[in-house]
Amino acid sequence: MKISSAAFATFAVVAAAAHGFPCCVKKPKVPFKFSSSSSNSSRAAAHSSERSHHSVTGTTTFGTQKWNGPLVTLSGTNLTLKGNGKLDGQGYWKQGQQTTRPVFFQMHKVIHSTVSSFTIMNAPYRTFSIVDSMYTTISGLMLDSRAGNGVATNTDGFDLSCNDHITITGNTIYNQDDCLAMQSSTNTFFTNNHCYNSHGISVGSLGGSAVDRTTTVSGLTVQGNHIHDSDNGLRTKTIIGLKGLVTDVKFIDNEPKREERYRGPLGLQQIQGWLYGCGHESSAEHGRYCLGPYGHSHGSV
Repeated sequence: MKISSAAFATFAVVAAAAHGFPCCVKKPKVPFKFSSSSSNSSRAAAHSSERSHHSVTGTTTFGTQKWNGPLVTLSGTNLTLKGNGKLDGQGYWKQGQQTTRPVFFQMHKVIHSTVSSFTIMNAPYRTFSIVDSMYTTISGLMLDSRAGNGVATNTDGFDLSCNDHITITGNTIYNQDDCLAMQSSTNTFFTNNHCYNSHGISVGSLGGSAVDRTTTVSGLTVQGNHIHDSDNGLRTKTIIGLKGLVTDVKFIDNEPKREERYRGPLGLQQIQGWLYGCGHESSAEHGRYCLGPYGHSHGSV
């Protein structure tokens, strides 16, 4: 097992190992006691090869530094990461050409693992990125960027790329962009989550030079979610002129709330071009085609 951290991050790490036959080996525990940092930057990486437990306790406050991030990276197999602690990014970083904003928390190549129960708050940019991971469940998290108060754009809740068999269930997400953004992945379950103040649940933005694993969303089930005070309910976003594939997508018993800012329960949107991370809707599509009544969703694509 390897635990590493940058000089600006403070960890109290306790490791325990047990010996015996493989079927009887006790899983080692490695609590992460995140401590506040008053420096201008904080970052941490946790790499566990196999079969380990990690705890998030206390509150860690991250400073600011212009770099690609992410602030926290988790990688490994058969991991358990849980706790009642908080990770505080101290708020949204305004977008601009000269600003490099880090993703807050990234799961990279995490396999057969569970992540649960702690809070990630005040994200500087996208909150929780999942990349190249398999057979993993994320549950009971609080992603809380409500302090952005509607202006913290690109504070996506969950971003998924190139994963298989990921389950995201029973989480609460406050943000000012997509609650879920599916760039690509297969066999994904997004169930019983509460999304607040967001752009809704999105497939996309989708598109690339070819149809491959980086541009394919297949086997997605979105079920039993509550979407509160959001711009959209459920939508698919594609980039004009690029290629991709969306197949076997199911929207079942989701409940978008009809608030004043709400544009519609189900939408199809094409985006033309990118400018510093922001897409522009095509005049031909003019945004969304809204289908169906307000209220519960049921059906498949």
